[in-house]
Amino acid sequence: MNYVLLAFVACLSPHLADAAIDVTAYHDGDVIVVVANAYVPVTLSEAWAVLNDYDHHAKFILDLKSSQVISQLGETLRVAQTKVSRFGPFRFSVESTWEMETTPCDTVTARSVGGNIGEVEVVTRLHALGGGTQISYYVHSILKTLIPTRLLVGMVESDMEQRLQGLSDEMLRRKTLPSATRSTLVPPC
Repeated sequence: MNYVLLAFVACLSPHLADAAIDVTAYHDGDVIVVVANAYVPVTLSEAWAVLNDYDHHAKFILDLKSSQVISQLGETLRVAQTKVSRFGPFRFSVESTWEMETTPCDTVTARSVGGNIGEVEVVTRLHALGGGTQISYYVHSILKTLIPTRLLVGMVESDMEQRLQGLSDEMLRRKTLPSATRSTLVPPC
């Protein structure tokens, strides 16, 4: 979906949602690819602050049970996360350790380096657009599972939609905080 259209929809449809989210997932053999975009009417700094608040992600991303920065060296972080994934009536725990390389206020490249998730790389880009922030995700994954990849596409797409909705909702919530509180949480971009 076109970024301008996402911004336009977000501005004209306040009753539908405060953030416009578009997620598409598909598979190619064993690989699942996700392309996702969200337009959120917050500043780049506000979006960046929430996106990189890994220690609190479990408070506002559905099914994420824990998230913790376990090490940091400059702009590279290691983050351990545990979540519950759903496949029909079944639930299973997914544990992952991520290496995050950041370019402040612009890009996060995350690679799975441990856990039971499989091989996953996520590139997240942010840019200011029309008074808000456009967040773009590209995910390339080869998941460790006995379930056929073609059956997992819907689950992966739903997980990304939930992640983006949780992040967007938290960005909007923090935007409503008193400015004194918000200024301590938001790095300048």
